[in-house]
Amino acid sequence: AKDSPRHEWFYWPALKTGDECLCWIGYDSARPEMWPCFHSSFHDSMVPSTSHKRESLECCVILLLDQKLKAKL
Repeated sequence: AKDSPRHEWFYWPALKTGDECLCWIGYDSARPEMWPCFHSSFHDSMVPSTSHKRESLECCVILLLDQKLKAKL
């Protein structure tokens, strides 16, 4: 992705370890106008060196819904 002034950056500094997570949609066939969500990480110098190390898990999930179930959502 090229840098753009239209990009938005969000920062969540206070997630609770193991209790919270961030999830985002990469694609939705019902909303094809949606763009992928690029993500990154950075070194935060405000975090004490004695704190727990950050853990990250990235997975891709495909969810297929039949029309009856989709209509209930």
